[in-house]
Amino acid sequence: MNNLTFHFRKNQRPKQRRKGEKDKDEDSCVEPSKNSLPPVDLPAVRRAFTALFKLKTSIFENALVNALVTLAGNLQVQLPTRKDKDNQDDVVNVLLIVFEIPALGSGDFLETGLPAICRASQWLTAGVQAKLAKIWSSPFGRSSLRNILENLQQLITLKVIVTQFDRSFIVQDENVITSATKLIKILYYANILAGVLESSSIPEELPISVVDESHPSAKAHKAVPHIDPLADELGIHVLNCRKPYLPFEEFYNELLSDAVEMDRDFANYKSELGEFNKVN
Repeated sequence: MNNLTFHFRKNQRPKQRRKGEKDKDEDSCVEPSKNSLPPVDLPAVRRAFTALFKLKTSIFENALVNALVTLAGNLQVQLPTRKDKDNQDDVVNVLLIVFEIPALGSGDFLETGLPAICRASQWLTAGVQAKLAKIWSSPFGRSSLRNILENLQQLITLKVIVTQFDRSFIVQDENVITSATKLIKILYYANILAGVLESSSIPEELPISVVDESHPSAKAHKAVPHIDPLADELGIHVLNCRKPYLPFEEFYNELLSDAVEMDRDFANYKSELGEFNKVN
C-alpha cells in the first residue's frame, strides 16, 4: 500500500529553484506540519493517470483492476484489526489516489474494482472520513467531487437494477450499496465544506419531549438528539450550509429511494443494532 502512494507524495525537503521560478503545483501544496493532511499531490496524480490512459487500456486495465481488488482485500483485513487508529494517513493517501482513476465508473472498474474498494471503505473510522472530506473540499480536491459522486451513483444504480430484492433480502442488506452510500455521505459533507457556510458552530438541537414538561420526570423522558460522528468530527452541521459546492439534488438517487424499504429503514434508525439505514 505504501508503494502505491510513494510516487505521489510531496518532497518534504525544500526544492532549490532559480530566482523567479515557480512550482507549477504551488497552488495545490499543503504546508507540512505535525497535524497536516496526507501529502498527496492530487494534480500530479491526475497528470499521471492522464498520461497512463493515453495508452491503450487493454495494456493495463486488467492489471489495474486486479490491483484494486487485491488492495481492497488487504484493507478489509487490516482496517478492522489495526491497532493504530489515530494514524491512518496511508489509507487516506491510497483512497485519494484510487478515486482519481478516470475510468473508475466504467467497464471492469465499475463492476469489479469500485465495488471492492467500497466494501473496504465501510471500515473507515470517523477520523479518516473527516480527513477525506477535508481534502475533497479543499481547492485542489473539490474538482473531483462531481466525478467521484457520479461514479458512486452509477454503481448504486447498477446494483439496484441487477439485484433481485425481496422482503428477506432488502436494499439495506446489499453491502456494495450501503458502503457506496457511506462514501457518498463523506462527499456530502465535503460538498458542504467546499460551499458557503453561515457559521462554524453546530446549532443546538432542541430535544423532543415525549411527555408533559411539567411532569417531574420530564427530563428523563426527553429524546436524545442524534449526533452524526462525522459531522461532529468536522465540527459542522448541514443547517450551517448556505450554498453547497454542488447542488444537493445531485446526491439524490431516485432508483435507490424507490427501492428502500422505509419501514425497515426507520426501524434500523431507531434501533441501536448499528444496522445500515438511509436516514443517517
